[in-house]
Amino acid sequence: MKFPRKESDILRLAQEMVTGFDAHTDIYPAPLVSAADLTTDVDAYHAARGAEMTARAEWEKTVTAKNEILQTLIENMKRDIRYAKNIVDFDDAQLRLIGWGGRKPRQSLPPPGQVRSLEIAAQDEGSITLDWKAPNEGGAVAAYRVERSESPCRGNKMGGNGRHHGSRDFDHEAGTGEAVRIPGAGLQ
Repeated sequence: MKFPRKESDILRLAQEMVTGFDAHTDIYPAPLVSAADLTTDVDAYHAARGAEMTARAEWEKTVTAKNEILQTLIENMKRDIRYAKNIVDFDDAQLRLIGWGGRKPRQSLPPPGQVRSLEIAAQDEGSITLDWKAPNEGGAVAAYRVERSESPCRGNKMGGNGRHHGSRDFDHEAGTGEAVRIPGAGLQ
């Protein structure tokens, strides 16, 4: 049997030990810690637990009060920031005088990178299932488009397209020597 870890189980065991030592003095004539001392320890635990609960309740009240004051501060600061933006017409230099900044210019997202570890996961007659890992570099990928070509000289055929992030099925004729690439389409 393992010693309990939960407080309630420890207290239950302590009570059983006190009862057992008191009821069976013929078997346990002189325990190292007497039943009376164990009872005193349990009572001290209950007093400490009560003090903890009182302190925890006070702490929760204090945290709630602090959060309410912080929320009021945030709302008042946002009101003043809106005021300052309107007064200086979003002028970055003047807004920096109060520790804020103007609007940042819009930037386009970088194009997505090349997929990694492109491999055939399964192959049936007339179709294959591709599996790949997302690119390490580049922008976020919104969708992948599978492109295949029979030879470098010929034009590309579209095999499939969609918002799949990891694998895709499309029609494929075995033994045709087709090359496959999967460019990612970036977020707009």
